[in-house]
Amino acid sequence: MENFFDKILNLFFPKKCINCQQLGSYLCYDCFSLIEIMQKEYDLSEEIKYLDRLFFATVFKNQIVRKLIHGFKYPPFIKDLSDTLSDIMIIHLTFIGMKSQLSDFILVPIPISKKRMNYRGYNQAEELAKKLSLKLKLETRNILKKIKENSSQVDLDKEQRKNNVENVFSLMEDIKGKNILLIDDVFTTGATIDEAAKILKQNGANQVWAAVVARE
Repeated sequence: MENFFDKILNLFFPKKCINCQQLGSYLCYDCFSLIEIMQKEYDLSEEIKYLDRLFFATVFKNQIVRKLIHGFKYPPFIKDLSDTLSDIMIIHLTFIGMKSQLSDFILVPIPISKKRMNYRGYNQAEELAKKLSLKLKLETRNILKKIKENSSQVDLDKEQRKNNVENVFSLMEDIKGKNILLIDDVFTTGATIDEAAKILKQNGANQVWAAVVARE
């Protein structure tokens, strides 16, 4: 149910579909129907050393998915897209029967640098984790911290990406014996998520899985 502030906000800045501009929501039913939701789990490559399982809801090459994620991470910085994108993730997890298997998992967003936080004003992975926490009734905690201001991964090849994220995270609390579900928006080579999984595993985490909106 909308609160008073939301009603006023929607009056002056009404939500419209990120793709077709239809008023009412950030993703209308017709445009949602053009997004393929994955109905199976992703088989990790041998290059992923520490992550145990990966779930991605859709593919980044879909133009509507690209628009949603771009609007979430770049100007106009539509923070509320976390609700729409987390719904897509929930649908995927439901399709593959994973919701019931997550009851003892802690949601942990992939952290971003201070520079990126200042640029965007929020961590997109954390916003996704917050929405998923409410919808899945799971705890979310910022267990990881980014301690190095590394280069952007965008223009790097696979090996450069791996080297670029080495030792960029530190652990904020004891996670020995815990099951962790890492949350992020896009999985490309997996270098960042696997580096996060590494520090978790090296400090005693039991299972480390990851869930993302899209895979490139």
